[in-house]
Amino acid sequence: MDPLAVYEVTRAAREKALDPREHEAAPTLIETVEYRYGAHTTADDPSEYRDDEEVERWRQVDPIDRLEAYLRREGLLDDEEIADIEAENESRMAAAVDQLASVEADPDDMFADAFAEPTPRIADQREQMRELRERHGDAALTREE
Repeated sequence: MDPLAVYEVTRAAREKALDPREHEAAPTLIETVEYRYGAHTTADDPSEYRDDEEVERWRQVDPIDRLEAYLRREGLLDDEEIADIEAENESRMAAAVDQLASVEADPDDMFADAFAEPTPRIADQREQMRELRERHGDAALTREE
């Protein structure tokens, strides 16, 4: 939950990997901990397995808020720049939503990049989906309830 710490650890790992004095190349594992505020899916209800106090504890170390506070203290960010960033983000998100709204999704595509080579189970699931589409049509699979 600390982007500056992640940057520093990653920088150190990179330097170690590029150090010609290292006799044996060895990978560096960087483990990070992030807290998911929202639900896993629309069918998930996080209130079933965590309480408001837990969420609030994690909000106290929110990486975005902490990075903003740091950049403000260092004089690298101010209200005007934040407003500009937020306006740019809004504009980019609106453009992305508009672009995605025009995409015609093909349910078969969800199997395309699951693995470099489809496993037998994935191949079976893809075939089952194709059979369902043939039997019921795409409208039955894509209608909103």
